[in-house]
Amino acid sequence: GSGSKGAGIAPGHPRGHRPRSAPLAILVHRHLRLADGGRRVQVTLRCPPRSAPCAGIVRLLLAHTRSAHSGRRPRSRSVALTLASAHFGPRRGAFTVSLRLDAAARATLARHRSHHSTLLIQISSGARAKRYSVTGA
Repeated sequence: GSGSKGAGIAPGHPRGHRPRSAPLAILVHRHLRLADGGRRVQVTLRCPPRSAPCAGIVRLLLAHTRSAHSGRRPRSRSVALTLASAHFGPRRGAFTVSLRLDAAARATLARHRSHHSTLLIQISSGARAKRYSVTGA
């Protein structure tokens, strides 16, 4: 029959076995380097030693507090804006990923630089992700 038996399982894999996602890359430097006249941010990553090649997405985020009103009481909530992202891998060892900052991302960085904002690098692979607080840019 053409039932849903085995639905959602990658072809070529035994029933119930799902392929593992690539290992999560590690941020090497927490100070970001600007390149190309401030249009790019260089992020250095590395794969864990003796692991399979790393692959995933690296994002530059700006986390800041935004005030909102709920009834009469002012409330604040943290908001994370994605400024740039890039796919990488599969790679082994240490490598550099270049994130392109468009005009809107550069303007957002300039606008929020003096406020209580935090720059974050998020590295994700499959369903796993890790965020690092960074300086620079």
